[in-house]
Amino acid sequence: DVFYKDPSDPGVIRWHGSLNMNASTQSRDLLYINYGNTKDNTNMVLEGNGTASTSVLGLFFDIGPDTTADMASTSDDLYMLWGISTDVNSLGRTRSSEEAPEVIAQYQYLNTTVGTKDEDHRLAYGVILKNPKSNGASDEVNLEIPNDQVMANVVVQGTSTTVAGGSTTSVVSEIAPATKLASEVSAATDYQLIVVGGPCANDLAGDLFDLTCDGWSFESGEAIVKLVANGDNVAMLIAGTTADDTRRAAKAVANYADYALSGTELLVTGTSMEDIEVGAVPAMEEEAAEEEEEAAEE
Repeated sequence: DVFYKDPSDPGVIRWHGSLNMNASTQSRDLLYINYGNTKDNTNMVLEGNGTASTSVLGLFFDIGPDTTADMASTSDDLYMLWGISTDVNSLGRTRSSEEAPEVIAQYQYLNTTVGTKDEDHRLAYGVILKNPKSNGASDEVNLEIPNDQVMANVVVQGTSTTVAGGSTTSVVSEIAPATKLASEVSAATDYQLIVVGGPCANDLAGDLFDLTCDGWSFESGEAIVKLVANGDNVAMLIAGTTADDTRRAAKAVANYADYALSGTELLVTGTSMEDIEVGAVPAMEEEAAEEEEEAAEE
């Protein structure tokens, strides 16, 4: 016998009819799920299997995809074994007890027993089987049914390049910097370099930036950040009059978003690590003023 709750009158349970199933009876449709696009005999049908046993009843949800390109039509079925004693009185053969074979999920034809699993299981169509163990102990099967087949959008990304409007944007893998002493760099033009320390402390500062220890003209509290071409690469100098001056310049470069860094040579000044200021090198300001005067005279 099939009974159902009338949705127009939720307090009423109605008798729909009866089906006679025995060993010679093939599966019979009992009901269709009609919820959104999960509907008719396409996506989710509850069927009953004929059996010679008078103690168990086999029911299963025949779950099918919208198209067989999504999944095989019988690969997601859910089987339930109900115990009978005059009427249906248990899920599985033992009342009020969860049993592994009382609920079986096809899972791509694997026929996996899930009746004692203590977590929710999502089937391929998107149906969620709620905690089979706790519900089985109450002789219930609790399902959450989606209103359409659930699809996943999986994107695998790696290094990529996009071109738009004549410009090119590249996503480049992060490169770990290597720390070396000046004496360990045999061919400076082979590298993108950040040279730390002035010509009195670092020979590369003299070789690449045309500076000498005797010719160092900056005062205590001052440091420079300078960029020059280095063959096919670029070299940056971070150098101060004292070690603290160099540290302040390095902090300004490391926190470049907090400072106005532009051009190829900058002066970094300060008396502590908290009052750092960045501006143009005075000699460059004088040259710029002279160029403006010459342009005005012309």
